[in-house]
Amino acid sequence: MPVSGEAASYGDLLVTSLLVLGAVCIAAFVAVRFLGRFLATGRSRGAHLLDVVARLPLEPRRSLYV
Repeated sequence: MPVSGEAASYGDLLVTSLLVLGAVCIAAFVAVRFLGRFLATGRSRGAHLLDVVARLPLEPRRSLYV
C-alpha cells in the first residue's frame, strides 16, 4: 500500500479486499468449528435432535412426519 498521499490502485484494493475476505472466512470457520463446541446445548455428539413420533403417507413419494 502506498505510504504517501497517492490514491491506491484498483489492483491494490482488490488484493486487500481478497485478503480481508480470506481472513473473515478463516475466522468464521474457526469460530464455528471450535467455539461451537462450547456453545452446544450439552447434547452428546451424534444425539438425535428430532424424534419422529408418527409418519403419515400422503402420496407414494410424499409423507408427513410428526
